[in-house]
Amino acid sequence: MAQLPVMTSEEESSALAPIKQTDHLSSGAVVRLVIAGIVLIAIVLFCARNTDSTSVDYVFGDHSAPLFVVIALSAVAGGLFVTLANWFRHRRHRA
Repeated sequence: MAQLPVMTSEEESSALAPIKQTDHLSSGAVVRLVIAGIVLIAIVLFCARNTDSTSVDYVFGDHSAPLFVVIALSAVAGGLFVTLANWFRHRRHRA
């Protein structure tokens, strides 16, 4: 029969000590998160109100799609564009 390891008093006190949180969000990060949440809610509400079908013209043809899909894909593409632009700016600034 295997025995469980016995903790010393120092290990017990450190194991029972409250966890100290050292990572805090800055006020700027909190503001950005709140603004992003508001924008996300606005986009979701806007998509929910626009369910009609629309014609989308591509370079190689056209297609009919629900308007909320077009809005959602445009928002995602815009978010990716901003994220990539910030990443390239940060990378160039660091070098």
